[in-house]
Amino acid sequence: MRGKNLPNDLVFEEQLFAENMGMKIKFSRKFRKVTQSQLAKSMHITFQQFQKYEGGQNSISVFRLHQISSKLNIDISSFFLPLAAFINYVRYQNIDITSQEFHEQNE
Repeated sequence: MRGKNLPNDLVFEEQLFAENMGMKIKFSRKFRKVTQSQLAKSMHITFQQFQKYEGGQNSISVFRLHQISSKLNIDISSFFLPLAAFINYVRYQNIDITSQEFHEQNE
């Protein structure tokens, strides 16, 4: 359970952080035209767990964030940029990966 035994302001901060990471994961995945199922399968996790990361219901570990950043070819440190800067970074990175290429790389 998230936030167990934490003061309310830290629980709120943790929730905002999880939601912010989820938005960045979702944006980068959609920008790369990769489905939730494809990415979850390549990470050896369930589709439902991946949905929880994107929805901000579950906090994501550094290991899982590393998997996502590697598979989508996005520098992991960029996930810690403010949201607008992250979106610009992903858009102008000049690295394109199609859904088919992702599938071929992650079989």
